[in-house]
Amino acid sequence: MRWPSPLFPPINLWSAPTMPLTDIHPRIDDDLPPTLISKLQQDINRMNEENRRHTDIRKTLSERGARYGNFSVHANIAQNIKETMRKTRRWEALSNDKKEALEMMAHKLARILNGDPEYKDSWVDVAGYSTLIADTLK
Repeated sequence: MRWPSPLFPPINLWSAPTMPLTDIHPRIDDDLPPTLISKLQQDINRMNEENRRHTDIRKTLSERGARYGNFSVHANIAQNIKETMRKTRRWEALSNDKKEALEMMAHKLARILNGDPEYKDSWVDVAGYSTLIADTLK
C-alpha cells in the first residue's frame, strides 16, 4: 500500500485527539496487521502527549514572560550581577552554599529589575536564600 492513499487520508496527528485508529478510518482493521495498528495507536498517543507537554511549556513561558519580562534581558542583568560578584576579592573564599545563595539572589534580583517589582514572591525568595545562609552562621 502506498502512503498517503485515498483509503487513509492524511491527518494532522499533532492536533488529533487520542482516539482509536478506527475512528480515523473505519476500515483500518481490515487493511493493517494488529501489531501495526497497535504501534500506530501508541505513536499517536505519544505524539498527542508530546503536543500537550509542548502546549503546557508554551503557556508557562508566556506566564513567566508576563511576570518577569523578556528572558534575554533578564539573563543579561543576572549575568552582569553574577560577574560583578565573581570579580570581588572574597568570592573564591566563599563556601559553595554562600556562592549559590548569592547567585540565586542575583537571579531573583534580575527578575525584580526586569519584571514586576511588586511581585512579593520574588522578594520573599531573596529573603529565603539569605535566611538559608544566616541559619548556618554562628
